[in-house]
Amino acid sequence: MVVFHDGEHWRAVVDTAETGDLTRAVPMADYNIERQYGYLGGSALLTYAVHIYNDGTTCSLVTTSGSHGSHVAAYAGLSEW
Repeated sequence: MVVFHDGEHWRAVVDTAETGDLTRAVPMADYNIERQYGYLGGSALLTYAVHIYNDGTTCSLVTTSGSHGSHVAAYAGLSEW
């Protein structure tokens, strides 16, 4: 992943092909700005977005960790203990 400033926003490019060639990578702004997302891992189609912090010194690759309903149900089940 490479982060850069395009004169307007911080952007990141992610090597989703794992080749080291970023010429075909789509520069993405922070998700809160342009609502862009991409896909990782061929058949898995795991979606990701980027969040860029601290004037471009920190970039998080954000994915879902599971469905929200299952997450909430787990907490509801624990509250019965």
